[in-house]
Amino acid sequence: MKFTIGIIFILIVAAVTSSNAQTYSDKVNDQEIAAFFTWRMNPATHRVNETITQWDSASFYIRVFDTADAEKKILYKELQSIFTKENKQFIFQQIHQLKAKKMWDPALFKDQKLIEPKPLNKMKEGDDYAEFSVPVYTIDKQYCFVMEAYVCGILCENWYTYLYKKMPDGTWIRYKTIFAMAS
Repeated sequence: MKFTIGIIFILIVAAVTSSNAQTYSDKVNDQEIAAFFTWRMNPATHRVNETITQWDSASFYIRVFDTADAEKKILYKELQSIFTKENKQFIFQQIHQLKAKKMWDPALFKDQKLIEPKPLNKMKEGDDYAEFSVPVYTIDKQYCFVMEAYVCGILCENWYTYLYKKMPDGTWIRYKTIFAMAS
């Protein structure tokens, strides 16, 4: 009897722990991240780089909050209601406290193949792939930033930082392109 109760206790603790696991971030649980990527992936995304794209708080600040040029000033003004002082602090805390995990868990990308990409100069047709950062969220988890890339060769790369917005039904929409670069 004691053995059965002990096993049940261990199973309950394991279930609670795994449902609130925080593999990637100290601020956001894995379920939030998995829900985002479950929505984000589509049939056209076949291959994903197994290495997580890393955030850099300095470049993030320049891309999002630096208002030196007029275009960014307009964007920032438009987003000011979202980016309260508290939300900015929360976002930067997430970036600074991301865990040192370098590789994605295959469970996040069930219908995609996680790959170790070839060097750009060795890529051939069909070697293209996507790359993603860990999403960083606002306090209320209604918005998140994600760095994404599509790589298809030495002169074929597209890098983006997107702001996504969560809809009432739990799906996400790409709300704003914060940064875009193509070669």
